[in-house]
Amino acid sequence: MDDKVTFDELIELYTLEKNLRSSSNKLFISIVSRFSITIDAVYPDDVDRQAVLLWRKDFLKKIKPATINSYIAYLNSFYKFGIKNNYLKSKFSPFEGLSVKAPISNDRRLSDKKINRIFKFIDDNDVLFNRDPSWFWKTVVMVFYHTGMRVSQLIGLNNQDVDLVDGWIRLRAEHSKNYLEYKVPISDDLNRVLVDYISKRKRIANQFFNIHENRLKFDPKRKDYMNSDDVFYAFGLLSKSVGFRVTSHMFRHTLASDIIKSSGNVVYAQRLLGHLSVQTTTRYIHLDTEDLKETLNDCRK
Repeated sequence: MDDKVTFDELIELYTLEKNLRSSSNKLFISIVSRFSITIDAVYPDDVDRQAVLLWRKDFLKKIKPATINSYIAYLNSFYKFGIKNNYLKSKFSPFEGLSVKAPISNDRRLSDKKINRIFKFIDDNDVLFNRDPSWFWKTVVMVFYHTGMRVSQLIGLNNQDVDLVDGWIRLRAEHSKNYLEYKVPISDDLNRVLVDYISKRKRIANQFFNIHENRLKFDPKRKDYMNSDDVFYAFGLLSKSVGFRVTSHMFRHTLASDIIKSSGNVVYAQRLLGHLSVQTTTRYIHLDTEDLKETLNDCRK
């Protein structure tokens, strides 16, 4: 009888011990399962570094370096777990040190011109995407713009997580990437938008943002709960409407950059984004040539 552990068996052991968030768990299982199917392997021990290098070479033709680095990180963690706990006979992970250099670009930060274009498009239309009230998505965009929260945190908001009296939004641990629970302040502009949103929305369930409760047209695919796919789909349509790529995560990068430009204090940005280390926050900061020129002029006066 073969005593080697299979991919499926090791996946089950890994997820049982790691206790990942639901979304992270699904992503992990998808990545590892797709890898095993792609290279046609049943046992992790049968995969050597040469096979991984060929897989990486082929994948680089199809996806961006940053994406493949995420795949490699998950798979490397998977193998290290198996090796550490003696589930695998291998002594070294075949994914160790195989991340690729990804080009660093400032296109993750939205310029003031693009942000103005986004809000102008929303304000000029009462109905978005043929079925949604514009005030709903304007509020969502404003929340991303003023708080930098992640999609998982936005859809995880319940009514009791938003306190307009004391002026904060609680982002719960189960919806945060690093399991950190923290509060973000509500700016004056965002407060006014949230007050207007609460007065207009239909509140049926406890989820704070739910487009399915507020659609202007009957939706045969109506769901009780708004999920991340609803947000991604809306931002895809928004991108087509304004003529450039817009994602919710871009507002996170934009907020970090704007805070640094305004205050020069990276700790402020770290606190708002909920990062455990300043080093992580620095990856979100994108200063363009004009920003640097302005600073240079100030220090050389």
